[in-house]
Amino acid sequence: MRIEAQIKLDKFTPRVYQKELFRAIIDKNIKRAVLVWHRRAGKDVACFNLVIRQAIKTVGAYYYILPTYRQARLVLFEGMIMTGQRFMDYIPPELISKINIQEMKISLKNGSQIYFLGSDNFDCYDDKTEILTE
Repeated sequence: MRIEAQIKLDKFTPRVYQKELFRAIIDKNIKRAVLVWHRRAGKDVACFNLVIRQAIKTVGAYYYILPTYRQARLVLFEGMIMTGQRFMDYIPPELISKINIQEMKISLKNGSQIYFLGSDNFDCYDDKTEILTE
């Protein structure tokens, strides 16, 4: 017997100008987009909800990268929007398999992984790399 659960992603409703982004990425399967939206236009909340939808739709590793590691932790992993709703609350709890706070990684039950990173803090050296300083 096949049992399916229907999970509603109803905690986010795109604003009028955000709907075209959702149509392009989700409906038209466009891979890249450039957003020229004003400050406080909801870029992070819209893009984070796109990541959630794509991680549910297609199993994979998804990286949400902000300019700094600290911003990634404060804005998304621990942050909230102006109404007081936490970013993490956009992911339905029944989809989450595990949250690794130290690594800022969310594992979904379908196998997808969502990572939060800063572009200033990444592992690009191995144990054979020599770093020369004065």
